[in-house]
Amino acid sequence: MEEIHEVERERRALDQMKGPYRWAMYEDWERLRRYYKDNPTEVLNPLTTYNDNALHLVAFIGRMDVLQFLISLITDPQMLRSALTMKNRHGNTTLHEVAPSGNLEAAVLLVYRITKLGMSLLMLWKMMLAMKVC
Repeated sequence: MEEIHEVERERRALDQMKGPYRWAMYEDWERLRRYYKDNPTEVLNPLTTYNDNALHLVAFIGRMDVLQFLISLITDPQMLRSALTMKNRHGNTTLHEVAPSGNLEAAVLLVYRITKLGMSLLMLWKMMLAMKVC
């Protein structure tokens, strides 16, 4: 019974996020920015059934400007740390997702923000090795 409630909760959450997902997929960045500017607490909400949030999608697409904008909306340091280390169902963080885009500037931004939040360089190095980025 609890499993049914969880599935229903996920379905409702995903229904609410159809707009942001569609805007990301169709690269309607202005609409996506307006939505999250008005709803900054929703940046971390899942947009896909694989628990990808807006940061995961924008990082994968490689849009540095939008990634920087979304990160700027997360003002609480603990929430930002959680956002940057949050994994989707594949076990990927935002940094993992930016790697295939080839956007070095976005990767540097993420590394900078992660280390600024106190994550050790050793931990970051291990993440990068796991991604086969180094």
